[in-house]
Amino acid sequence: MPWATRKWNFRALMLILKRFLIISTILYSVIYLIFDTRYSRRIAHSLTASVPRYVFPLDNNMSINISDIYRPIRTKTLYPLTQSRDYLLNNISICDTEISILFIIHSAIDNFEQRQRVRSTYALRKRYLPNEVRVIFLLGRKIDNGRQGEIIREHGEHGDIIQGDFIDSYHNLTHKGVMGLRWVSENCRSVKYTIKLDDDAVFDTKLFFDKMFEKYGGRKRTMWCTVCYRSGIFREGKWKVRKDEFKGYKRWPWAYCAGFAVIITGDLPPALYRSSLASPFFWIDDVYLFGMLPHRVGGVGLKSLPPDATLQPAYTAGVSCLRRGKGCQTLTVGAKTRTEFDEVWNLMTKRH
Repeated sequence: MPWATRKWNFRALMLILKRFLIISTILYSVIYLIFDTRYSRRIAHSLTASVPRYVFPLDNNMSINISDIYRPIRTKTLYPLTQSRDYLLNNISICDTEISILFIIHSAIDNFEQRQRVRSTYALRKRYLPNEVRVIFLLGRKIDNGRQGEIIREHGEHGDIIQGDFIDSYHNLTHKGVMGLRWVSENCRSVKYTIKLDDDAVFDTKLFFDKMFEKYGGRKRTMWCTVCYRSGIFREGKWKVRKDEFKGYKRWPWAYCAGFAVIITGDLPPALYRSSLASPFFWIDDVYLFGMLPHRVGGVGLKSLPPDATLQPAYTAGVSCLRRGKGCQTLTVGAKTRTEFDEVWNLMTKRH
């Protein structure tokens, strides 16, 4: 074949190939745009979180736009409250030294008495010296500012309230938990153990120091809790999960901790917080905070407590055990009322 003919055929072939690549790129872009838009809408719908868009004012002349309060923030990959929102109340000096235990208490705005009971019992700093114990209470806010002045005064007196710019509600507990992880990551990285509790739990801090503090002090990336394995996903009732969320799943794809009481090694909160930056919002806080996030972090051990330190969320069962005295090794007991709380705490102190 003459050289000129060969050269012409090569150029023609390259021209055809170039046109083919251009057409393929255009088609790919169009198809990607169509399907990505549909996928984004579907994911955004399933991950909608109703959170406010404005900073909470502290005066009595506040006007509220209800459509703003319930305006959804839709996200495909980024947790909605972790980057741009400031704390409404904060104290960066709580961890002013190396902390042995930091209690992170999920509390409701109106629970002033519950918070005071915690401060005066198992989280009382001077009770456990030379071990350093601190407590923070995580709060959202109300739609109106009816009790905000009281919260500010409480924080002024005790300095232990961390308040976020989101509505304090049951379906926003995940926001509260992520805020706590963020705060620890920013202000308390030297803590040895972070213990997440609800404000209706009574914790035997001395038993923890006696049985677990030194024994498990070298552990990393570990959480002790009541571990839920292969738990079913409810499609009805209080913990109803919509059909378009976790579609096709009858059980959670990972184990998770029941959030009543979770003991976390000090190295883990920053990793969990970083994981939340890439984990879309899900409203069931136990599943999100202590299942989805540890799974994404990887290498996190979810452990049941040792036999000499157990958790008991039920008041009746917990009190029955504690009445046996030193023979009972229950570490945490649920107590809904002041009478129950006082009884549980008195029984815990007597056995020591």
